[in-house]
Amino acid sequence: MKAPAKPAKGAAPAAKPKPAAAAPPPKPVQKGPKPISEYNEMEIDERLDQLISMRGRKGQNRHDQLDILKQLSNATKRPSKLVELLGHVIAFNFDMHMNMLTAMPVKVWKEIFDVFKRILDTLVANPDLKVEVVEGTTVVDSVQMTAAEAGDEEDEFIDSGITQMTGNVLSYLERLDDEFYKSLQLLDPHAPEYVTRLKDEVPLVNLMQDTLAYYDSKPEDMDQKDAARVASRIVEHIYYREQGLFNKAMANAVIRKQQLKEAATAAADAAEIAVGLAEKEEE
Repeated sequence: MKAPAKPAKGAAPAAKPKPAAAAPPPKPVQKGPKPISEYNEMEIDERLDQLISMRGRKGQNRHDQLDILKQLSNATKRPSKLVELLGHVIAFNFDMHMNMLTAMPVKVWKEIFDVFKRILDTLVANPDLKVEVVEGTTVVDSVQMTAAEAGDEEDEFIDSGITQMTGNVLSYLERLDDEFYKSLQLLDPHAPEYVTRLKDEVPLVNLMQDTLAYYDSKPEDMDQKDAARVASRIVEHIYYREQGLFNKAMANAVIRKQQLKEAATAAADAAEIAVGLAEKEEE
């Protein structure tokens, strides 16, 4: 076996191969903002307070704020917070359409109608839920102290059963009624659009009757005063109707009141059963 040839005298030594360059470390993946649908209850409260503090300021996109409020209302699991958030959805909508010379667009009016109906359904389904009118921005309920405050995103707030709002819920229904009348006044009574708009009166009166039945189920004096306000609005819609239509409307009101009473009783019974089961589990 031949020995390897020696390099000639004066020749440059062979270059050593350079080690391969180390691969650059992977860049950390940047996480985007947390989706609102994944918020825990404390994050919902904090985001709501942030929105309320910016309400009415210049440079704010009201449409974006309204969209965030809708997402927050779909994310919360507390009935009290749901009513509060939906109330702000209505208030923000009214802020965006404050004009004495023009009527609110019908599409927006119907959206507010549906939101108010959702508020009423939530109140009926939770008969022990109380609504308190407070001045200024919303306040995080100090009773709601759970592990969520310590950073446990999986835990939930305990619903104290109190909704804090900056306005009376009934005022939203009255504003809906006012906007309905304004739209009729600004339309030609001989135009097809007038007849089409007039068809919204029946659902509006039905909503008023449901609201009246809700207040009738409450013994508090303030609720009875609100019931009187709703009743006066109903009278304004039906006092000039033919007797047959009036009888039909009143019969419908009686039926709806009975249905609402039965629904409230069923909800109360279900809540009592749930509390009993929870107490047994703790034992």
